[in-house]
Amino acid sequence: MKRCLLLTVTLLILMSNFGIAESDTVWVKKIGSEVLQVKFSPDGQFIYAGAVGRKLMKLSTETGEILREHEGVTIDLNARYIPLDISSDGTFLISGDYDNKMIVWDAQTGNILKTLNTNYSNNQNNKFNVVSISKDMRFVIATNMYWQSSEIFVNSLLIWDYQSGELLKEIQSRHLTKVEISPDNQYFAVSYERSEGSTILPSEIDLYEMGTWNKVITLGKHGTKVSDISFSPDGSLLASCGWDGIIKIWDVEQKNMVSEIKDEFYGYSVGFIDNNKIIYGGGFFDQKFMKIFDIQSNILGKLKIDHPVDMDINNSKHFCIVANSDYILLFDYLKIITGIGLTETNVKDLIKPNPTNNISEINFFLPFSGNTFISINDANSSVIEILFNGFLEHGQHKLQWIPKGVPSGIYFCNITAKNFSKTLKIILEK
Repeated sequence: MKRCLLLTVTLLILMSNFGIAESDTVWVKKIGSEVLQVKFSPDGQFIYAGAVGRKLMKLSTETGEILREHEGVTIDLNARYIPLDISSDGTFLISGDYDNKMIVWDAQTGNILKTLNTNYSNNQNNKFNVVSISKDMRFVIATNMYWQSSEIFVNSLLIWDYQSGELLKEIQSRHLTKVEISPDNQYFAVSYERSEGSTILPSEIDLYEMGTWNKVITLGKHGTKVSDISFSPDGSLLASCGWDGIIKIWDVEQKNMVSEIKDEFYGYSVGFIDNNKIIYGGGFFDQKFMKIFDIQSNILGKLKIDHPVDMDINNSKHFCIVANSDYILLFDYLKIITGIGLTETNVKDLIKPNPTNNISEINFFLPFSGNTFISINDANSSVIEILFNGFLEHGQHKLQWIPKGVPSGIYFCNITAKNFSKTLKIILEK
């Protein structure tokens, strides 16, 4: 009992430091060193995390407990990036640091399965930044940098055949920040950080074709460093964010930008909830947030946070995990979205007028597109009238209820859709 009370008090203190309401988060886990990378297992049961000076960690999604530290890689204290990915079937994960190889672990046992080697023999200045496993688990792509000589610094993409371990391709490039492979395995995208001395220059997003490894097009650029890129679940869109505080949405097939969302200050991380909504981490000094937008740039919700340097999203559990300075934080993004729309504090504003003696206008916000059932029920939960039954796009909606042949009393408008339900009280006074 004392231990549970202590954990609860500690959690409340941590959340108050971040400006987070108790209802907004599932848990906060202090790691003790800066966390730079987080990743869900595909089933959402586990979280893998990399922090400076630590071994790769496996945590329970339910509790935040550290279940394992993987032998083989200890992240350098000066690390700015940590390569980490897990296979689409959840059976193996991969990471690396200052060395000539990437290490592959069995996700269940933690045993090392194999290594993927570079051609840089005896080069201990070799540094991996980012790694991505193709969804069909055929290929592994990593970003790498090393000193070729005392004066020549080389950045490159390394591409392996996962089954054979053969290094298929090395593509020399500029300073790469992220690599993402599309869910349909057709393309991979890379982003950059370009600079001259201490001046950070406009940086691009390049699109490559899987298999041929040829660059297809430079999609565009941000005014400064591109900090994160992410494909939509169906692979049709690519989101990018940068230190210019702008989120850009690109149509992958048409090879053009379809939306631009302007935020304040730096952008750190971005990811898709579905093909129409994104979560974005950004801000400056004490004004840092996780924000949820639709791709038309409407803000759907936000959560104040300390330093959202990296994140991952699991849509089956509607969770978002955030690398947050020396903490890991887990929150339910559905609660953040619905907090902007239907809440108990604004129910009266959603039914106009309320009480009513004739026509009621029902205004509501739907956080997800999908089949939606809206009915008027009496106090015994019997359906009086079906107002709508069909597909609705996410966003703001308006309906009318004209009560005919029903007596005065209390009625309820029930709204049920994908991952969402809400009941609104209507007082009818004839």
